[in-house]
Amino acid sequence: MGAFYPEIAGNRPDNLIIERLDIREKKDVDGLFKKYSFDSVVLAAALIYSKNKDGFRKVNVDGVKNVVEAMKESGVKKIIYISTAVLEAGMELWGEYGRTKKMAEDLIKNSGLEYVILRPAEIYGEYEKEGIGKLIKWIKKYSFFPLIGGGRNMLSPVRAEDVCSIVIKCLETESHDNKTFLLCGGEKISFKNLALKIGQHFNKKICFIPIPAFLFSLIMNCWPFIDKDQMKRAVNTRAFDSSSAEAEFGFKFKEIDFSYLDKPL
Repeated sequence: MGAFYPEIAGNRPDNLIIERLDIREKKDVDGLFKKYSFDSVVLAAALIYSKNKDGFRKVNVDGVKNVVEAMKESGVKKIIYISTAVLEAGMELWGEYGRTKKMAEDLIKNSGLEYVILRPAEIYGEYEKEGIGKLIKWIKKYSFFPLIGGGRNMLSPVRAEDVCSIVIKCLETESHDNKTFLLCGGEKISFKNLALKIGQHFNKKICFIPIPAFLFSLIMNCWPFIDKDQMKRAVNTRAFDSSSAEAEFGFKFKEIDFSYLDKPL
């Protein structure tokens, strides 16, 4: 279960094998480990949105447990887990998504496996269809955008290729094992300025529709279909920092760059 993009499958290298399975199903996970021999596992599967707590738990906790158990049964010793920078913020911003990601982290830490936990901020790049990907799609299609609380909430967008570079470094050496790293892009930016930057890329002037914070809070509390956890994070004013990860890996995270949007996929 998770993101699967046919366009990636259509352009995959000859040595890349794609299997589709549901990590909530233990038999599916066990079958994968019986079919192939692995040295390490990079686990990026997660449920970001759910209408109920049980949905988060089944994927973000039970699914991770299934993978960990299959690794131990198969003798695979190392896991690199893609967590979330939300856990660097106050617990009031975690929501059920953050809470279950933290439970997964603890499960991995107590598993006896060698591990590296990576906590990326907002990931963007080719094939991204959630988060910033949705923002890009909206601005590309429309010339207006609702702005909550003045759009002052801070983001630290990190390129997907930068996250992959760190994953590769973790696979290549044991010196980073049993550590947790925050991964952020090289540029801190408000939500409003990010929207403006995307608009500039498409040569579009964005008309913002302001939504006052008090009205936003009222809507959040009264409207049953709104993801309240996501809405709480939408007013976060703290930007994250990855200076410790840069020092550890000898790596410089890139500033925001949308040039990839001009390349054919």
